[in-house]
Amino acid sequence: MSSASTGARAAATAVDLAIFYAPYLVSLSETAPPPARVVAAFTALAVLAAQAALLARDGQTFGKKMWRLRVIRRDTGENGGFATNVLIRAFSAWAPNLLLVVLGGPPLWLAADALTLWWRGDGLSLHDLIAGTAVIDSAVN
Repeated sequence: MSSASTGARAAATAVDLAIFYAPYLVSLSETAPPPARVVAAFTALAVLAAQAALLARDGQTFGKKMWRLRVIRRDTGENGGFATNVLIRAFSAWAPNLLLVVLGGPPLWLAADALTLWWRGDGLSLHDLIAGTAVIDSAVN
């Protein structure tokens, strides 16, 4: 199994964030008409639900599909499904950042997660280590 490159992981994450944040930011916009804000809010929620469904079923998000990456369990090489890929992995990646931001702090967990990925050299981030997962280049595997 070939670990996904840090650049490919970053690009896939950027795609996923753009797909979510575009409608989310419209939903928060004071200049958008109320009906557009409601539609945008539901769109952002639909994106989250679709991403969760894709992660559970395929081990991929929209961005990971675009970059041919896939999340697998490190112990079996198989898709981790909903519990591993969505609950444990996604929760451990984003919940600490949300808590820090709500408490008025910077999203330091995001930086620690990215630095771990970069420093380790084996393609594993903090949330991969916590969830027992890895992101692989599915075009190679």
